[in-house]
Amino acid sequence: MCGVSTTVALVASAVQDCVPGDVLEAGVWRGGTSFTMAKALERIIDFDATSARGAASARVVVLGDKGAAGAAKAGAKAATEKRRVAKLVQQLLAVEKAHQGAQARWRATQAELESRAVSAEAELARAREALERAEPIRRDLEEARRSRQTETARADAADARNAVLAADNDELRAETRSCQEKLLQALSLLEEYQEEMTDMSFRKRTGLPSRVDALSKPRTPPVSPSRR
Repeated sequence: MCGVSTTVALVASAVQDCVPGDVLEAGVWRGGTSFTMAKALERIIDFDATSARGAASARVVVLGDKGAAGAAKAGAKAATEKRRVAKLVQQLLAVEKAHQGAQARWRATQAELESRAVSAEAELARAREALERAEPIRRDLEEARRSRQTETARADAADARNAVLAADNDELRAETRSCQEKLLQALSLLEEYQEEMTDMSFRKRTGLPSRVDALSKPRTPPVSPSRR
């Protein structure tokens, strides 16, 4: 005799695969397997799909044994076996119910996850659109940054040129001051020369020796009266 779970699985497979015909147990013994198959068929009829329901609705569980002796032997323990099988079937039904509840929870969780995935895809699409809209702004900012760097480099070069020009200007100012001092000295000498020329011209007209002649002629010592 097969186990209860194996028996239920075999019946469910036959119904789901639409295998034609009835269900036969050869060798009934205490009738537990037959009872399990009958309950399994009832369960499948209650919860399976419409096509399976139609295939299972006409099935009959046929019990085949040795004869009256076997049936009498089986009848002694039938009640106990039926209670045991009924308990096992109830346990299977409870497991099936828990499995269905777990499947329902899993479907709900899967639906929620799919909803979240759809929301995440929508958020990702919006983020991509925002990035696409921000791309021209980013390019403009990058261009402005490069322009600012270029202007900064030009300003630094202009500052360097201005520093060189300032140094040259300082040198020119120093040279200008030196030239001004030399010019003042030359003007002073020119004024002295003009005064000397004026004095010489005046003395020449008046017959007076100029200061240059007076300085250049040797002095004649005075003649004493005794020598005369």
